[in-house]
Amino acid sequence: MQTGLSLHNEAERTSWPVGRADSLADKDKVIGDVVTNLGSVLTTVGSRDAELSNLIVQLQGFVSGLAQDRTTIGNAINGINDLATSTAGLLTKARGPLAKDITELTGLVGNLNQGSGTVQTFLQDLPPTVAGLIRTASYGSWLNFYLCSVTGAITLPGGAKSLDLGLVPRTTAARCTS
Repeated sequence: MQTGLSLHNEAERTSWPVGRADSLADKDKVIGDVVTNLGSVLTTVGSRDAELSNLIVQLQGFVSGLAQDRTTIGNAINGINDLATSTAGLLTKARGPLAKDITELTGLVGNLNQGSGTVQTFLQDLPPTVAGLIRTASYGSWLNFYLCSVTGAITLPGGAKSLDLGLVPRTTAARCTS
């Protein structure tokens, strides 16, 4: 009864160190590879000693500068937080009216499209008109205008008859011919 047990234990005892030795040999190879790789890393770092030293000095200067400016940086962060909070509040308050304005812009664009000829004429005539006003106003803080004629038409609501307004007939005065 004990013989079977001792044979079994004997087999374990004799095979265990062999398996253990393989495992230790594998680990020894891994450790050797790590040491070899570490050696090449240290050789590379050593060849760049001046750059590494310069990097460390610059990093130390950067961190020291941040440490000196910590109060200013902290205040700036608080200011950014306040700005973000007020901007969020502003956007929350403006969202409804802004959405309404954007919706109503559709009507404006429609009106501008319907009157595109008038808008085009206005945009073409505006620069020379403004240039004339500038020339007139360049003599002082007053403007001299003479009424040469006034015409117009009023269309009554509902598309009723249009009324012609010939209030001031065209005059032949010299100031009105140019």
